[in-house]
Amino acid sequence: MKLPVLVERYIAYKRSLGKKFDTYARALRLFVRTIGKSNHRRISPDKVLAFLNGSGPLTQYWHHKASALRGLQRFARERGFPFHCPLPAFEPKKPERMKPYIYAPEEIRRILAAVAHMRMKLAYELEPFTLHAVLLTLYGAALRIGEAISLTVADVDLDQRILTIRDTKFFKTRLVPIGPKLAQVLTAYAVKRKPWAKSSSTTEPFFVGRRSGRRLSHPTVECWFRRICNQAGVRREADARY
Repeated sequence: MKLPVLVERYIAYKRSLGKKFDTYARALRLFVRTIGKSNHRRISPDKVLAFLNGSGPLTQYWHHKASALRGLQRFARERGFPFHCPLPAFEPKKPERMKPYIYAPEEIRRILAAVAHMRMKLAYELEPFTLHAVLLTLYGAALRIGEAISLTVADVDLDQRILTIRDTKFFKTRLVPIGPKLAQVLTAYAVKRKPWAKSSSTTEPFFVGRRSGRRLSHPTVECWFRRICNQAGVRREADARY
C-alpha cells in the first residue's frame, strides 16, 4: 500500500472514532508531501528528522508530528502493512506554553486606528472594513480567530445579539451574547458584505473576502493583525501569544 493511501485510511479510522484529528491529519499529509516519491518502505532517519525539525524554531508541533507518525506506524503494523518510520530515540524537551496577552483598551484603539489609516496598503481581498469588524468580534466576543472566520450568516443573530459558535473544541457548540456596540458594527458590516457574498444563503460565511466572496483564511487574518500591531506600535511580551 502506498503511503498516501495508508495515511488517508488512518485519518479516516481516527475520525470514525469521533476524533477531529485535524492537527495530526495536517502533519501526516505534510509528511506525505515531504517524503514525495521516495521508497515509502525504507524511509531514512535523516528524512524523518528533517521533517520533524522543519525550518523554524522548535514548537509543540514537533511533538505533534512525532506522535502522528508513531500512531501511523502502529496502525500499519497492526494491519500488516509494510511501513516503517525510524523516529529519533530521544525527543527534545517540549517548549513552555506561550502566555496569553490581554490587550488594554488603549492598545485596541491604536490598533483600530492603524486599520483605518492603512486602507491603501491592505490586500484587496481583506478590506479594512472587514478587518475592523473581525478584530472587534475577536475582542468583544472573546473568540479565537478560527471561530470568528467560521461564523456563517445564520450563526450571527443580530436581532437577539447572539453568536452561535459551532463544533469548537470537543465538538461542542456554544451561544455567545454580544453587546449593543458590537452588534452595531456587525450590522453595518452585514450590509456592506452583501455585494461581495457569493450567494444570499444563510450557510455562507459571514466574514468574506471582497474579491472572492469566500471565507477569510486564518493565516491572512493573523498576518495582517501582526502588521497592524507593528504599525500601531503595540508590542506584546516576548513569550506571550497574540
